[in-house]
Amino acid sequence: MTYLKTPSASRPEPAGLAAEGMLSMLSAGLESASQRSNRLAACLLMLLTWLGFTGISGAHLGRAWPTAFGGVPGPVMFSLGLAGLLATSALLWSRRPALARLSLMLGAYLIGNLLSGMAHQWLDPGRGLPGLNATASGFILSRLTYVTATALPMWLVYRLVFSDRSLFHLGIGRWSPLTRLGRKDRPRPWSTILAGFALFVALPVFVWMQYQVDFGPWHSGRLLALAVPLLLMALANAFAEEFLFRGMMQGASVNALGVAWGIWMVGLLFGLHHYNASFESLASLPAAVMLGVGSVLFAKSVIETRGLAWAVCSHAMINVGLFSAYYVAS
Repeated sequence: MTYLKTPSASRPEPAGLAAEGMLSMLSAGLESASQRSNRLAACLLMLLTWLGFTGISGAHLGRAWPTAFGGVPGPVMFSLGLAGLLATSALLWSRRPALARLSLMLGAYLIGNLLSGMAHQWLDPGRGLPGLNATASGFILSRLTYVTATALPMWLVYRLVFSDRSLFHLGIGRWSPLTRLGRKDRPRPWSTILAGFALFVALPVFVWMQYQVDFGPWHSGRLLALAVPLLLMALANAFAEEFLFRGMMQGASVNALGVAWGIWMVGLLFGLHHYNASFESLASLPAAVMLGVGSVLFAKSVIETRGLAWAVCSHAMINVGLFSAYYVAS
């Protein structure tokens, strides 16, 4: 296998990103000319990925294959999305290698979802996700199965295709670097940002979700009694999604599109991943877009802290609010 080198000019400087806000970084010139030319093609890759995941959504966790778009079978949508990504990678391999590597990583993501569905059926034959979801331990097993099966082909692409892996941040990271969320904000360390996130984002989400179930888990005492399983479920789910999206997918996207556009593309894909594929209250396009835009904060943290820990912790806080209503209440 001939390794493809990542041009040094495409390596993002965390200090440059930290000087920008969440939106201003899109116009800050944090990418090369070749990366800017890849934007339109990347939109096509995103649509193919969404088509493929829509086709397998639910089946990737052991359920029956879905239908969509007026009755198109899920396997057809999945196959079209996967074939489109693999064909694009082959066609662009010699001309736009960074974009070809991104297309291959996205194809590996779809293949991993197929492997995840097969693993869930093997673990819980004839029952699928509802059987695994019946208990907290079953849910945790489901999420760890999902991340393991989905990460396997993505990890192979990461090891075999990317010789320069400096854009993939798979460790814990450091929370001391300074950052801005808005262009005119005072620079603050990521540790301080986490405290603000807990107070002004995670806590309101928790209160709002409890309101949706009339604070039943709180008044009944079930919330306190199930606090440890709830926390473990939140961490398992956060780790699974952050490792796949910000750990594996983001490195390939940043390499092809530059740091700002790369993390925004992964953020939007993260939102589409949750479109009509999770809780009913989240199964709408506006909510999916909101999740995708919000997850750009996780992406920015991974680049600047050079690790996944901050993203996993903040993601888990949101999960606690969601799960305290949907799982503890039932």
